[in-house]
Formats: sequence, structure tokens, C-alpha cells
Amino acid sequence: MQLIFGLDLGITSIGWAVIKQNPDNEAVNEILDAGVRIIPLSYDEANEFGKGGNVPTNVARRMARGARRNLQRTKMRKGQLSDVLFKLGMSPDLFLLKSLPPAELFQLRARALEEKLTLPEIGRVFVHLNLRRGYKSTRKEQPEEDGKKQSDYLKEIADRESELKSQEQTIGQRFAAGLSDQPDYIVKQQIFNRKSYIEEFDKIWAFQAKFYPEVLTDANYKLIRDKIMYFQRPLKSQKSLVGECSLEWNYALDKEKHEKIVKENGQPRIVRPKCAPKSSPLAQECKVWESIHNLRIYNERGDTITVNDAQKQQIVDILQNEKQNLTANKLLKDVLKLSPKVFTVDALTKEKGLECNRTRGKLLDVFKKVNIQNHALLSFEPAIESTIWGNPETGEEIKRIQLK
Repeated sequence: MQLIFGLDLGITSIGWAVIKQNPDNEAVNEILDAGVRIIPLSYDEANEFGKGGNVPTNVARRMARGARRNLQRTKMRKGQLSDVLFKLGMSPDLFLLKSLPPAELFQLRARALEEKLTLPEIGRVFVHLNLRRGYKSTRKEQPEEDGKKQSDYLKEIADRESELKSQEQTIGQRFAAGLSDQPDYIVKQQIFNRKSYIEEFDKIWAFQAKFYPEVLTDANYKLIRDKIMYFQRPLKSQKSLVGECSLEWNYALDKEKHEKIVKENGQPRIVRPKCAPKSSPLAQECKVWESIHNLRIYNERGDTITVNDAQKQQIVDILQNEKQNLTANKLLKDVLKLSPKVFTVDALTKEKGLECNRTRGKLLDVFKKVNIQNHALLSFEPAIESTIWGNPETGEEIKRIQLK
């Protein structure tokens, strides 16, 4: 008798069965268990699934939730600004100012930089500025840095920004001039950076504060500008998503009595340190050594060629000072002095090569800019040292990597 596990893959379901089979007599075969897993897919999702596409079922739900949040926060900013303007006596007139056509609104924004406006008119300008806040990226690096190519969307924004600076105009002045020359001038599709909108707000506030110093105070400036109109919610911390190191652990000790093991439900509480980021110099050097240890070189018969310690150290020195990956041909021909026609490497190294130490390469660029010649500042020697941590069940001593 033997057990057979079978799967049946359908368009929207996966079936399975465990069969007890008698090779000598098929009549005594027995189905021990069976089941089916139904995948609820819509019509479009089923089509993509049938084509081999990967369409998560929660994409539409996530996009709708994001739209609801953006709408809710926009309404909240409008309400908060309306309340503050009412308290300061700057609420725009419902019939005269709030019903102004777009051309007159932008003319009002342009006049706010040249002449004294009434408090309700200044409030109407702030309400209009609050409608669109401009583009702001949450990325830390700039798109044009590191040789990265800008998208067409960002390139158009950059072109508009440079044109705005060359003409020494604010966004309101630009749109006011365009609408006065062309009645069908399109405003909505012209996106600017949020920085330009904030600069226009600052200029208007500074000019009108000369006439209303008791209302347009520094405290009200910070309230309206930084806490309402251009408030940006900080990104949520993602520290909880950082994985824990599976190679290192210890039992948490009590802060007062270091010899006492903290227990949860009668069991010692194991604490694992967080994984090091990829940019860490130690993680980068560990990655370099791992790629070298995983390197496989084969001759024409398929036999594995051993790479000695001196050759490994030579490869490490190259990867530590290079700014691009070491290709398989260069590794064989220039470093190991082997013919690429006779010898070959494993599939991963052949496809991607050996990755360099990117963090060290970035730091070397900085050293070059500030004219620092002492590259020894970037060197360290990892040392394995024993610590007091140990497994209380087995008595095994834990080894930790520390820097000299």
C-alpha cells in the first residue's frame, strides 16, 4: 500500500485529495481525505489570473480608502481655516468674495503683493491658496540625484518652476497674467511644487502684515501656515516591520538584578536584535564575504575549482574599492587569471556578478569631495568575542560580532 497526494488546479479553485493505493489491486483504492480551496475572484481578476497576471484583490479597496482619507483631510483643513479666519475677523463675504470668478481670484492674489487689501479679502486669498497645496514628494532623495532620470511628470514641474523663477513671479501672478491674456487659459493642469505655494503665502503675509500688525502676528502666521494650510502629517514609523536576526538571540535580563531572567508565562523571554540595514558598513562587508564564499567556479568537465584564501582576499579588496559590480568575465580573466572560454561560474554570479560595497563607495566619493586622503577611517576588523549571554537550558555560550 502507498499514499498519493494529488492536486487539481482550476481557474478559481484548487482541489486536493489523499488516496491510499494498492499497486496490485486498484479495486481496493481508498480516498482518505479530500478538499477544495475556492479563490473568490471578480471577472477582471479571473481574466488576469488566467493569463498568469498577479493582481492583488485589495488594490481597489486600498485606493478607495486612500481617496477617502485625502478627502477627509481636505475638508478638515478647510474647516480649521474657516474657524481661524472667523475668529480673526477675516472671513470672506459669502456673496461678494466667495463667488468671484477664477480670473478675479487670481487678480486678487496678484494685488495682495502690491496694495493693501481688506481683512476679508486677505481671508479669501488664503481660502483660495488652501484649495491646492502643490506637489511634494515623501522621498528623502531628489529624483535628479545619483544619475536617476526624472519622470515626464516631474520634468514638467521642474520646467515650470525654472520658468517661474526666471520671470520672478508667484503662481498667482502667473495665472492672473495668463487669464487676462487668454480667457480659455488652463490653470488646473499646471502643477507646481508646494515650496512655490508656500513662498507666495509668505510674500503675501509679509506685505499685508505691514497694514495689519495686530492681526497678522507671528503666532497666527505659524498657526495658519504650519498647522493648517501646509501641515504635512509625518510618515508612520515602520520600525516594527524590521526583521529580527535569526542568528543571534539572548534571554532578557531584569534591569535591577542582572542575574534574574525575565519570564513570561513561566518561560524565559527570548529577545532577538533587529537586523542591520543594508547600508550598514558591517552588513555590506558581510554581504561581500558571503557572495565570495558562495562563488562556484567550474572547469570544462564540470569539476569545482577551489578559490584559496589569498584569492578571496584579493577579490574582497577589489569589491571594497569598486563602485560597480565585478562581472564574471572580469573575475575570471583579470583577477583569477583563468580563461572564460574554459572556466565558468555559477548562474547567479554569471547573471549579476559580485556586488561591490556600495556604502563604502558612497563614502569614498564624499572623501574625494572634501579632500580626505586617509581611507583607513573606513576600515575596521570584525572580531568574534565571547559575551556573558548564554543559553540557561544548555549552557551554550553565545558568540557576538563586535568591532575592535
